[in-house]
Amino acid sequence: MKNRRIPASGWLPLLLAVAAAFADTRTLDDCRRDASANHPMSRRGELIERSRDYNLSSAARGWFPQASVTGRYTDQSDAPMRGLLAEQSQIALELSQTIWDGGAISSRRKIERLSAKSDASRLEADLHALRGRVDQVFLGILSLEQQIVQTELLARDLAANLGRVRAFQANGVANQSDVDVLRVELLKVEGRRVELESARAAFREMLGILTGNALGDSTRLERPSLAPSSSTKAVLRPEMAVFDAQSELIAAQKDLVVAGNRPRLGAFVQIGRGKPGLVLSNREYASFWVAGMRFTWELGGFWRQGNELARIGLQRRNVELQRESFLLEANLDISRQRREIEKHRELLRRDDEIVALRERIRKAAEAKLENGAMSVSDLVREVNAEALARQEKALHEMQLLSAVAELNSTTNDRASTP
Repeated sequence: MKNRRIPASGWLPLLLAVAAAFADTRTLDDCRRDASANHPMSRRGELIERSRDYNLSSAARGWFPQASVTGRYTDQSDAPMRGLLAEQSQIALELSQTIWDGGAISSRRKIERLSAKSDASRLEADLHALRGRVDQVFLGILSLEQQIVQTELLARDLAANLGRVRAFQANGVANQSDVDVLRVELLKVEGRRVELESARAAFREMLGILTGNALGDSTRLERPSLAPSSSTKAVLRPEMAVFDAQSELIAAQKDLVVAGNRPRLGAFVQIGRGKPGLVLSNREYASFWVAGMRFTWELGGFWRQGNELARIGLQRRNVELQRESFLLEANLDISRQRREIEKHRELLRRDDEIVALRERIRKAAEAKLENGAMSVSDLVREVNAEALARQEKALHEMQLLSAVAELNSTTNDRASTP
């Protein structure tokens, strides 16, 4: 049985397929995730959690027994009663235990948890803005790469026609000026390609800095879907969680104000030594102890409670107004972005037809050139017109991608983000 050898032309598609399979590919979602993890502010999440734990632990220690040491020394001009000492001294250790605090400690712990939740929501909102910046850079790279592809196609067509005109010149049916016209156009296209590749390199470097992962020469960016992630109009932005956390925090502050005006009950024991001790007539140092219950009720807070609750009510209303304003602006953006998406889709449908017609016109012009019925300058005009039509189509595709990404960012609906 003879060995069958694969021709050289058959290896190229296979090698390209293998190379594509092992190529480093990045999606928009990959870059968003890497940028969020790489940015220094992402590490604030750990600090928020640790700070919350410390504050909760400190608030819980309000239930721990409290200890205090007091000392006193007095000297009087006269004894207040016959038989008592004019000079007295005393030192005592008191241990106290809160039995009921009116719910103040519980309210403080709730406030600490909600404050940490609010900070975490603000952090997520900041990271959401960072992801929007990543979207712009990512899509900017894709736009530049598309322009480079269109430039290469234009250069290919011009080079093919330059070869054709040089053959005509060799046969004496074309002039050097015809060759020069095409060479000038090729040089202009090469200059444009250099500009685009330089901008592309700068954007890829920027994306590497944002994500913390440098993009190699073989790294390919995957084009996102041209369809919105879903048809929902709901706004799922992290700012909504910020408003929710602020409302909950304000409600907890109201509970703390009410708890601060409730009575408190505690137990205590006092151990001391003094001269005199508990027996006032004793003229020598004596040890003593006292134990009991203590009830306190600060009534002064009631005069301020009305104003404090009214202030908290204003804060809550302010948060609701901010939420309503945010939703109004977001819904306006959603409406505008959906109109933009439909506009670019309609333009793309027309672009397909325009490109097909321009390609047909260019081929007809090349046939006329070979028959001597058209000048090189006229051919160049038709070639450039086709290239311009392709560039406009590519531009509309990128504008559609940008509008879709912007809509997904506005709603934060990432259920099917690539």
